[in-house]
Amino acid sequence: MSKTILIVDDNDILRRVLKEFLRKHAGAASFEEAGDGREAIGRVTQSKPALIILDLSMPGMGGLRAAQELKKIAPDVPILLFTMHDARPEDIGVDAVVTKVDGLSQLAEKVRYFLEKPNPSGVSAAV
Repeated sequence: MSKTILIVDDNDILRRVLKEFLRKHAGAASFEEAGDGREAIGRVTQSKPALIILDLSMPGMGGLRAAQELKKIAPDVPILLFTMHDARPEDIGVDAVVTKVDGLSQLAEKVRYFLEKPNPSGVSAAV
């Protein structure tokens, strides 16, 4: 079984591009999607993904607030911020930051790292 990645971004085209790119370049096969932070919280509550890729700027509940809430309900699930903004992980409360300017190759590298990392809780993150 493959580990599920939750992609949280308000741009549905970007979510589709990320899924296809990560399938080819990061070995990812299973995805869920959310258009904002509130929807992401609902998805994580239903099924715990292995990794969350989160945008910072979204209408409704943005990435900053979503990251705080997601870490409360799923503290063992790494959050990778993929955003146009410069940010430090410790300032946002996420595990890593890749700017969209850095590009998809760097994103794929971080995704591979988090998917290959052992799950500290021992709970299977596969769906």
